[in-house]
Amino acid sequence: MTSQVIVIREGSLAEEALGHSFDFNLWFQEQLHSTPWWMASIIFHVLLILVLASIPTPEKIELPPYIVTNDIKPDIDKDVETMPQIRPATPLTPEKTNSTEIDQVPVDNPTDTQDESFDPTLLDVKYGNDTTGIGGTFGNPRGGGGPGGPGGSKTTENQTVLAALKWLARHQNRDGSWGAKAFQHQCRVSKCIGTGDDQFDNGLTGLALLAFTGAGYTTYGTKNIYDGIDFNEVVRNAVNYLLSQQLSDGSFSASRNGKFMYNQAICTYALADLYDQTKHSPAALNFREPVERAVRFLLDAQNPGKAWRYLPRDGQNDTSVTGWVMMALKTAEYCGINVPPEAFAGIKSFYDDVTDSAYGQVGYTEKGSKAV
Repeated sequence: MTSQVIVIREGSLAEEALGHSFDFNLWFQEQLHSTPWWMASIIFHVLLILVLASIPTPEKIELPPYIVTNDIKPDIDKDVETMPQIRPATPLTPEKTNSTEIDQVPVDNPTDTQDESFDPTLLDVKYGNDTTGIGGTFGNPRGGGGPGGPGGSKTTENQTVLAALKWLARHQNRDGSWGAKAFQHQCRVSKCIGTGDDQFDNGLTGLALLAFTGAGYTTYGTKNIYDGIDFNEVVRNAVNYLLSQQLSDGSFSASRNGKFMYNQAICTYALADLYDQTKHSPAALNFREPVERAVRFLLDAQNPGKAWRYLPRDGQNDTSVTGWVMMALKTAEYCGINVPPEAFAGIKSFYDDVTDSAYGQVGYTEKGSKAV
């Protein structure tokens, strides 16, 4: 192999070219200026596509399946707090103490004699509607059945009333009455306190009877047994006692001492309420005539043109006794027993006399007076 020698003449283009070093940037600019614009655009886009193609593609993310529904409701209650459900209160039970148990025999009223014209078997009927009358309308708007029974709901309030009624039932005397002092004889674990004046025993019996009728219990019914206590039997015994105490003139005691008219008004009120709640049953045959006699006694005891106080027609009036008499008369009128308008006119006249026309304050026996 032979080598060749290239001779470059002085001043030739080859000598000038070898004298300059190669510059890529300069060359690229010269080529770019000499290249048509459309060719430059094609080259640029080709390079851009190549660059984009070289970028790695991210992995596909699979979304969890979802359910489409057309029943979505607008969330308009998201700020409303849900009230916790109230559990029914546990019925009260007598608190046990370390005291000695008292097991005394109930005291029978020596004057407790059964009216021969009264037929107690009619009290055992189970017929009628236990949702009407003063007890079912004014006293217990929910109607019959009482707290926790038919017609009632087991709320905390009703359970409290039920506990109170059971206490009354446990402290009822054997003869069907309740006594201001004798109630202690029915205590079994510890002796209850709070004795009162036994001149009001008949009135207390009427008040206790009103508690049961106001809760919807009468002389008949079903499923009204609580802790072994039959509330219908309690009511039958109570009304039996009151009817045995009533005299032919309609009064509930031969004694006219003390604050006699309280007893008369409350006993009349209780019998009238029971009659109204049972007037569609055979049991009502026992109650209408005694209520009519009791109402007639109240009307005869009214002070002419005015009202009542402690004794029949004693010339004195007070708003306390008159209030009880008015409830008795309105209940009797409500259940169909005739009460003359003059009786209510006298009540209104008396209350007008003792009421301050400027401020509406009601006095006890006269304007501005108070009970002592």
